[in-house]
Amino acid sequence: MKYFNYIFICGYRAYLNKDSDPRFGALILVIGCLLGFFSVLLASSKLIYGTNGFIDFFADRILLFLGILALGGFLLYQYYSEIRINKIMEDFNKKSIAVRKLWGWITVFSILIPYTLTVVLAKLAS
Repeated sequence: MKYFNYIFICGYRAYLNKDSDPRFGALILVIGCLLGFFSVLLASSKLIYGTNGFIDFFADRILLFLGILALGGFLLYQYYSEIRINKIMEDFNKKSIAVRKLWGWITVFSILIPYTLTVVLAKLAS
């Protein structure tokens, strides 16, 4: 969970200087990472097993998918309370500047690589 905590805190720190809610912006970043990793799993299963069973199940039940997504977002919002954010921020600030910058790059690549890999795997599967 530390991986997603550091991704969250990198997004939180990036949104601190903006006029928007940094907690919500960082939460969207974490959800985007989770969806990216999930899409890689789906594309991999399509490539290996040659079936869209899971995707077809949710395509017919879009409200179920959105409900699960909303529930997951709500649970993450509850998980990242102000107390937890302060603890993660304190832990993150103890790290050297080089490590904090590295986590910034890890955050960027945690968004880019899964979605790019999903496209490549989907092309190979079709």
